[in-house]
Amino acid sequence: MTPSPLPVINDFFMHSPAFALVLDKSGVIQHANLAWSSVVEPLQLLRTSLLEWIHPYERQTAKALLMQLTHGQNTGNLCCRFRANNNQYRWLQFQINMPEQGMIYLVGLDVTDRENQYQRTRDSEARYTLAIQGSDQALWDWNLNTNNIYFSPRWKAMLGFEANELADHLDTLSAHMSPLDFTQFWGAIEAYLDKRSDFFESVHRLRHRQGHYLWFMARGAALWDEDEQPYRMVGTYANITEHKLQEHALRQSEAQLRLVTSQAPIILFTLDTEARIQCLQGSVLPLLEIEPEKLIGQAVFQHHAPFVSQEQIRNALKGKSCTQLIELPELVLETQCAPLFNEEGKVTGVLGLSLDMTERYALEVKLKEAVAELETIIDNSMVGIAYVKRGTFIRVNSKLEQLLGYGDNALCGLPFGMIFPSQLDYQQMAKQAYPRFSRGESYDAGHLLRTQHEQSLWCRLVGRGIDVNPSEKASIWLVEDISVQRQAEQNLRLAAAVFENSADAIFVTDLQNRIQRVNPAFTRITGYAASEVYGRHIDFLNSGRHDNAFFQRVRDTVQRTGHWQGEVWNRKKSGEVHVSWQSLSVITNEKGLPMQYMSILTDISRLQEDIENARYLANYDSLTRLPNRLLFHDYMQQAQMKARRYGRLFALLFIDLDGFKPVNDQYGHSVGDHLLQHVAERLQQSVRETDRVARIGGDEFTVIANDIKQLEDAGCVAEKIIQKFTEAFELDGRVIHISASIGISVYPEDSNDIDMLIKYADDAMYRAKAQGKGCYCFYHARPASNLKSLPHLV
Repeated sequence: MTPSPLPVINDFFMHSPAFALVLDKSGVIQHANLAWSSVVEPLQLLRTSLLEWIHPYERQTAKALLMQLTHGQNTGNLCCRFRANNNQYRWLQFQINMPEQGMIYLVGLDVTDRENQYQRTRDSEARYTLAIQGSDQALWDWNLNTNNIYFSPRWKAMLGFEANELADHLDTLSAHMSPLDFTQFWGAIEAYLDKRSDFFESVHRLRHRQGHYLWFMARGAALWDEDEQPYRMVGTYANITEHKLQEHALRQSEAQLRLVTSQAPIILFTLDTEARIQCLQGSVLPLLEIEPEKLIGQAVFQHHAPFVSQEQIRNALKGKSCTQLIELPELVLETQCAPLFNEEGKVTGVLGLSLDMTERYALEVKLKEAVAELETIIDNSMVGIAYVKRGTFIRVNSKLEQLLGYGDNALCGLPFGMIFPSQLDYQQMAKQAYPRFSRGESYDAGHLLRTQHEQSLWCRLVGRGIDVNPSEKASIWLVEDISVQRQAEQNLRLAAAVFENSADAIFVTDLQNRIQRVNPAFTRITGYAASEVYGRHIDFLNSGRHDNAFFQRVRDTVQRTGHWQGEVWNRKKSGEVHVSWQSLSVITNEKGLPMQYMSILTDISRLQEDIENARYLANYDSLTRLPNRLLFHDYMQQAQMKARRYGRLFALLFIDLDGFKPVNDQYGHSVGDHLLQHVAERLQQSVRETDRVARIGGDEFTVIANDIKQLEDAGCVAEKIIQKFTEAFELDGRVIHISASIGISVYPEDSNDIDMLIKYADDAMYRAKAQGKGCYCFYHARPASNLKSLPHLV
C-alpha cells in the first residue's frame, strides 16, 4: 500500500473508515486506503481503471464526471454500484475533488443500506399515495374526551403482549413510556393540540415486556369539531430501534466521507481528551457566524458551539457514541459524536460531524403530514376502499371492514372473490372488469355481496386498474352500500305493479280534484278510458244520490285526518249507478304538505248481493226455499204479538210425513230431496196468504194459521193439507204415495208460551200417528182439576 500523496491528511487517509482513492487524470487508481478491505483487496484496485469496477448502468455517468473534472470542474458527487470480492455490487457514494496538483481524490461511503432504505421509503410513499398498501406500523386511536386509546394488536405485539393483555387507555401508554421521554412526548402533544405546531410527531422509548426499551416514532393527526376543538387523535406507531442504529452508522459514515471536503453541508470537528477543538471545518459554519481559526485549540465548553451539546462530548470521551438532533432558528443539524481510540483501546479524542438536515427535515415533516392526512381521509371515507393485487386484498379501509362485518385488518390477505355469493359470481365480474382495466377504462356495476355473517348486501362496485406492475394486476375498488336504493327501486316496481294490476279502481287527482292518473281497473269498473278522464274534475262520476253536506263531511275528514273511507254511489259511463267502497287519502311531500289525493274504489255491488243471499240462507231452507227453524221462531213471535194485541187466535200445525223414509231408502236421497220440494209446494198451495209454512228439519214441516176465529178453522187447514197428500207424487217416472200426520196446538187456548205450543203440537202429531197416520189431532189442555186425565183428541 503506497502512502497518501497529501502528508497533512496521510494518517487520516490510511486509517479513515471511509473508502479513499487517488486517481490520475486518466481515471487509473494510484492509491487506495485500508477501508477497501471490506469490499475488495486494496492491491487489486491499484493500476486499474475506476470504470472497470463500476456497474455498467452507472459507468457512463462516472465517465462523464471524470471528463468534467479534467476540463475545469473541481468537485463532484457520484453514487454508484461498486463490484466487490464476491462479484456482488454494493452502493457507494463518492465525494470527488481535483485540486491543482492534477490528481483526482475520491472519498466514499458504503450506502447500500441507505439506498435500500430509500427504495423502501419510495415504495411506501407510492403505496400511501395509491391508498392501497398496508404497512407494518401499529395504529392508535385516542378519544380525547374519555382518554380511551385504541391500540391495535400490532402495537401490543411489538411490546411483547397479546391483544387482551393491555387495556386500551391512556394509562397503558404512560406506564410503558420511558420517564426520560415523558415530558418531550406530552410537550409535542400539547403543542399540536394548542396549534403551536402544525403536526404531531414524537420519537420516544417504550418498555418491552422483558424490561428493555425500544425506540418508536409516533405520528398522528387530530379531528376537530365545529368549535375547532380537538376530540380525537388517530395515528401510527413504528418501531425504529433498528432504523436508529442503521441511521447512526449511516450518518457516521457520511460524516467521515465529508472530512475531505468543505463543500458539503456539514460541520466536521475533532476534539482531544480535554475537549479542545483540533479540527473544525464545514460549509455550514458561515451560516452560524463561526470563524473556525479562532476556535482551534480552544475548549469547546468555554465557547459558543451550537452544533454540539456538552452531554454528547462527555459521552464520547467516556467511549460512547451518540447522536443528537439540534434545531436552531435557521438550521436543523444532526450531530454525531464518536470516540477515537488508539491501538491500546484508549479514548484519544472525539470525532464529530454535524450534518445540515434542514431541507431533509422539512421534507420529512411534509411527508409525515401527507401520510397522516391520507390515512385520516381513507379511514374516514364514507365508502369502502380496497387495494387488490393478484386477486387478494392488500389494504382496506375501516369503512369496508364495517360494511362487510370484518374486524380490523381481517380482510387483508384474503381472496377478493370471497365477498361474492359464489366463485362463479366473482369470475363473471372479473371477466367484465379486468379487460376494461387493460384498456384504461373503469368498471362500475351493482353486485350482490356476502358479509362475514353470510348476509347478502347490494353494493355498487367501482374499480380501476393501476399500472404499478402489470404482472401484479393491481386495482383500486370503491364499495358503496346501495341496499336502500335497491329496496326503494323494488318498492317502486312493486307499487307500479300493484297500481296496474289491482282489481280495485285507483285514481290520483291534484288538490283541485282533477284526475291525473288512473289504472286499468278504473276503466273496467267505470267504463271510462284513461284518455277520457285526464284533467277532468271528478264530478262526472257523481250519481246524484249524495247531497253537498255528504261531500263536505268527506272534505272535512280528509283535511283533519288525511283519510276517509265509506260507501259511495257513482255513475258509470253507461249511466248505470253502482255502489262502491271508496278509500280517500292525501299524498304529501317530504315536508308533509299535501300534493295529491289518491282514491281506491272497490265495487261492492256483488258483495251486497252476497250479503242478501247470506241473509236469505240464514233464514230459509236451501232445499225447499221455505223459512227454516230460525225464521219460523220469528214468525211465531210475530203471531203471538199480533194475537195478543188484537185478542185473536192462531194455530200451530206440526206436520210429519208418513212413509218418507222408505222412499228415501229405496230411491236414494236425490229422489227424497225432490219429493220434499214437491211437498213444500203442496203445503203452500194448501194454506192462506196470511199463513206461514216452514221446514224445521228432515221431513218435518210447520204451518202457522194466523187470525183464526175458532178451533174448527185450524181443522179445516189440516184437512185441506191431508187431502192434498192423498194425490200421488210423480217423480222421474215414479209414482210415490205418502201421507201426513198433523198435530195442532192453539194460542192462547193451549198455552201462552211459544215453546209450549211447539211441544204440544209435536205431542199431538205423535198421537195422530198412533191413531193410524194420515190424520190430525188437536191438543186441548184440560182444567186444572182434571190434569191427570188424558187430553181430549179430536
